[in-house]
Amino acid sequence: MTKLIPCGHYVLVEDESVEQKSTGGIIMASTTEHTREQEGQQIGRIIAFGPIAYKDIKGCATPGDWGVAIGDRVEYKGSYEGKKSAFYRTDKSEESGQYQRLIPDTSIVSKIGE
Repeated sequence: MTKLIPCGHYVLVEDESVEQKSTGGIIMASTTEHTREQEGQQIGRIIAFGPIAYKDIKGCATPGDWGVAIGDRVEYKGSYEGKKSAFYRTDKSEESGQYQRLIPDTSIVSKIGE
């Protein structure tokens, strides 16, 4: 499996899985529908920071100054200048594989408390 390592000011985020359940608790989704919903996901967990993430922002020297750390659950902007973020599926053998994105550091808009 190829490993993504963020460069520059990018942050690697693993998307939360999207599941649809019927009222009886059965998980339902067509492949196309599931892929579309997963691509639209905007909540995930921080996996890694690029070497200069948050360092070029006034008042920030580290990701902690922005209020985030590896492992935090965050909300982020899902598209940039009309384009989707870099998108990578970590497990291509199964439909339920995890998804990761490389997003600009300033795209993280909130930390979600647990």
